[in-house]
Amino acid sequence: MCSRYYVDMEAVKALQRLAGDADDAYMGDLVRAAEEGTVDVCPSQNAVLVLGQNGRILLRRMRWGYPQDNGETDRRDVYSRDSYKTELPGRKAQRLLINARAETAAEKPIFRESMRMSKQAPFTESFRAVKPAIQESLRAAKPAPVGIPVSGRCAVPAAGFYEWNRRKEKAVFTHRESPVFYMVGLYRRFDGEDRFVVLTTQANASVAPVHERMPLILEADELETWLNDDAGAAKLLTKTPEMLARSQEYEQLSLFGSM
Repeated sequence: MCSRYYVDMEAVKALQRLAGDADDAYMGDLVRAAEEGTVDVCPSQNAVLVLGQNGRILLRRMRWGYPQDNGETDRRDVYSRDSYKTELPGRKAQRLLINARAETAAEKPIFRESMRMSKQAPFTESFRAVKPAIQESLRAAKPAPVGIPVSGRCAVPAAGFYEWNRRKEKAVFTHRESPVFYMVGLYRRFDGEDRFVVLTTQANASVAPVHERMPLILEADELETWLNDDAGAAKLLTKTPEMLARSQEYEQLSLFGSM
């Protein structure tokens, strides 16, 4: 599963290079936070995601987790480890779907539509969903941002993710060669707000000693395919992620597959 990941300044710089001159109105807050140190991202929080549209790379802010009580999710289809209970101060507790299984996502009604490229929503619709302060920055952005589909595929940039074993010991996983990697994601709009989930797959040999599931991770040359190619995206759901580096408090950094 994946229930917590982080970004740092190196990851932010890589993301800025990827985005180029595309609309990056949402990057300001992330840059400022990363300047102060590592930024952890947990379910129910907002995160910057990568979307593709007409050959452009778009950066959009979305909230992590589909509301589980959405009228479409059959509780029998929900794995307990793929959901998360929020208990924010002053808010009613809510269960969120934070992960989707790559092996079955295309079959589940709640995720199926996001797997297919869909019709673009009017910009005004996505514009109303953001806060007034963000709207001002969007108005000032050049070129003007475009609308995004109400559901679709996305990529979740990260510098690393955390996982815990059965003894509740935390491990940190990072890419062996790059300061940033991209977790496979899906998004949908619920009540005017865009939300996302992270797709998981069977753990490879680098993660399996800690947990049986792991995020499905894209290499840089697979990003365009996942975002813009329906047939190619379906094939990526069956891939085995590259071996990762693992570090834990009680052991040295371990590079799997390097021996």
